[in-house]
Amino acid sequence: MPPTGPPAAAPRIPVDQATRDLVSRDGLGRTLFVEAGAGSGKTRGLVERIGALVLSGRARIDEIAAITFTEAAAAELRDRIAAMLEEAATEGVGGSSRASATAATAAAGNEPSRAREALEGLDGAAITTLHGFCRRILAEHPFEAGVLPVDGTPGHLGGGVQARQGAANELELVRALERHGRP
Repeated sequence: MPPTGPPAAAPRIPVDQATRDLVSRDGLGRTLFVEAGAGSGKTRGLVERIGALVLSGRARIDEIAAITFTEAAAAELRDRIAAMLEEAATEGVGGSSRASATAATAAAGNEPSRAREALEGLDGAAITTLHGFCRRILAEHPFEAGVLPVDGTPGHLGGGVQARQGAANELELVRALERHGRP
């Protein structure tokens, strides 16, 4: 006897599914800016995208910048990436979760080792806020940015901008004294 209840509903496909696919898998060769409302799946899409890039070998974790607006969002993104990578490192292709589905898109056989390598480099990855990313760039390239490191070593900024201004003022004072015949 056939079932007598209401017919099963067809799976609901979001109207923006093509865009979601672009973020998570189809646009991996492109740089994307993802903007959407709260609860729309941005973090999930970014985790899937980063997973696909790293696990396929298209990018290393240190070659990816994921920039958010809040520290909480950056921490959430980092935690979810870590969970996805941990699962891929232990299960590889064929697990049951969404992270394993991401791993299934990667090149066969290398996912666990790529995932372990990415996990080791995750603390140094550029998964941060816009301000954090700017601080990172200034710390890594102080001289190119015209910012003097405080303790004389590249990568340590602190009050580097003030130090640069102070040095410029001192140099100006020395030149003024020299013009007036004073050493």
